[in-house]
Amino acid sequence: MTQGEDQTASGVQPVEDNSSGVDITPNKDGGVLKAIIKAGVGEETPQKSNTVFVHYTGKLLDGTVFDSSRTRGEEFKFDLGTGSVIEGWDIGVATMKKGEVCRLTCKPEYAYGETGSPPKIPGNATLVFDVELIDWKLEDVSPENDGSIQRRIITAGELYTFPQTHGTVTVHLQGKYNDRVFDDRDLDFIVGEGSEHNVISGVELAVQKMKKGEKSLFRIAPKHAFGSEGNKEWDIPANATVDYVVQLKSFENAKEVWQMETDEKLEQSEISKNKGTNYLKAGKFELALLFYKRVVDILLSEDNLSGEKKEKRDALMLANYLNTALCHLKVNNFQDTIKACTSALELDPKSEKALFRRGQAYIGTRDYDLARKDFEQVLEVDANNKAARNQLTICQTRLNQELKREKEFYKSIFDKMAARSKAEGKSDVPIETGVWNNGQAEEPSPPEEAKMETVTADAEPSQPEAVASA
Repeated sequence: MTQGEDQTASGVQPVEDNSSGVDITPNKDGGVLKAIIKAGVGEETPQKSNTVFVHYTGKLLDGTVFDSSRTRGEEFKFDLGTGSVIEGWDIGVATMKKGEVCRLTCKPEYAYGETGSPPKIPGNATLVFDVELIDWKLEDVSPENDGSIQRRIITAGELYTFPQTHGTVTVHLQGKYNDRVFDDRDLDFIVGEGSEHNVISGVELAVQKMKKGEKSLFRIAPKHAFGSEGNKEWDIPANATVDYVVQLKSFENAKEVWQMETDEKLEQSEISKNKGTNYLKAGKFELALLFYKRVVDILLSEDNLSGEKKEKRDALMLANYLNTALCHLKVNNFQDTIKACTSALELDPKSEKALFRRGQAYIGTRDYDLARKDFEQVLEVDANNKAARNQLTICQTRLNQELKREKEFYKSIFDKMAARSKAEGKSDVPIETGVWNNGQAEEPSPPEEAKMETVTADAEPSQPEAVASA
């Protein structure tokens, strides 16, 4: 924009009443004056780190317009309070309500200072902005950074520590849908186990971003709230975005691993393993995995123990890996099942359960040859294991079916090539097929019978692992 734009026919008009307005600077030094031209709606104002959307016109004191978003025909957006704009704007826009129009008069120290912003803004210039706050986005605190959990801080917290998984929090929750309160309660719960108290995952994730004493509004998208099913008890429809006002009254995090001595590590690992097993028996696999991961976090580095402590550590780790594998197998997470079983076999190479469950997972991934090898090893350990023998039969059947399909697949290709050659009048020349392997061939689509329901039909009974006392 040129300096001559946005002027009246009579020429540049000085800005009227440039000394009017309320001093909104923290130090009350008159550096930023605000005069409301049009009142906004509601009581909310944007917070630090919120992305705000504005229209503005900037003028010098003599009325010369040096910039205008309206002339450009597009809103201007910036992250409030991050220093991405002049300080006068960070101060002024933070006081505005949605839809408000105001005039901000900013002295040089709150604008472009001694140097200005050549060629349009000279040094030591006081600037006048007419600003309209169109809207703003709340602070994105979602783990995916996709705006699915947004925060507006109502009361700032204290200190710089945050609740962590397995920590105990004391909160007050107030859930709203369309301004209707559906959940209002005080609650203590362990982070990670909120679902046991009808706490949605969005609140659990949000509370881990809060400081002690903080009170915040969280806008939570369906995937972190009640999803596609909604909540009949609270009359929340499917795919609903909800608001939660959360006050974090206090919290106490679980001990860090480095704060524990060996005996305490073993004790806490057994507690976590038992909690995980209870959740596994109840079919709550995600919660079970949360506690099995805790065991690994505590004991993985304790690999230099000896005597009874080593025996107990290894027994806990083995049971933990076997149960982790079972959780993943229950929900057809085959790769994670294989990984957990392989870790178990590093501790006990002849573990029947690890070999059997890994074999089942390999069937799920259609790696029938690898599955066959695992079931054969099970039979080497226990020749009377009928479940392993049944699975071995399934593997051989699937391998034969795969081989037959491959032969039919390549036969159809060569038949088409021969027919095309004949149609083109080419001489009958024998085609050298060579030897094809799975790496060279396109893999045929998986058969229906490869589904996990069939794989586990004759499977060994799935039982969580116990740990004998050392």
